[in-house]
Amino acid sequence: YDRVELTGSLAAGAYLSIDVDAQNGAPDGVALIDTAGGLLLDALSYEGEIVAATIDGQTYDLVEGTVLAGNVADSNTVAGSLARIPDGSDSNDAATDWKFTTTATPGAANASP
Repeated sequence: YDRVELTGSLAAGAYLSIDVDAQNGAPDGVALIDTAGGLLLDALSYEGEIVAATIDGQTYDLVEGTVLAGNVADSNTVAGSLARIPDGSDSNDAATDWKFTTTATPGAANASP
């Protein structure tokens, strides 16, 4: 597992790109947590459900709404990534919000597959 500390804020419409090495093995997930209060701000669980991730002694459910289908995942055979599409929206339903795309857009708006 990897942890990246974020500080500051982003202007409206701005983007932040964080480069981390992916963990091998399913399921995988990402959590955005306000560590000052332990509040889960956003999450993504893919290649299976992560409903009990323990982070700093607190347990979090990383599945928002409907779990992402198993075939919507990062791949070692196809270059690409999971992206929130449409860009900038969050319906709190992973199956609606996330798509696999082969178009890399670090630091810019996500492109539809």
